[in-house]
Amino acid sequence: MDNAAFIRIRTERARRKLHQMQMQYGGFSHPKVLRQSVELDKLLNNYSNIPMQERRPPA
Repeated sequence: MDNAAFIRIRTERARRKLHQMQMQYGGFSHPKVLRQSVELDKLLNNYSNIPMQERRPPA
C-alpha cells in the first residue's frame, strides 16, 4: 500500500471518529473533540503535501 492510500484510510477513520466524538460530547468545544480535530487536520495537511501524481488511486 502506498503512502497516499495509507493517509487516505487514516484520514477517513479520523473523520469518522471526530464525528462520533462531536455527537457524544455535544460540540467542538470539548478538549477530546478538539484533540481529534487537530489529529484530523494533521492528516489532511500530510495528504495535501503529497504530489498530485502520487495521490491518484491506482487504475
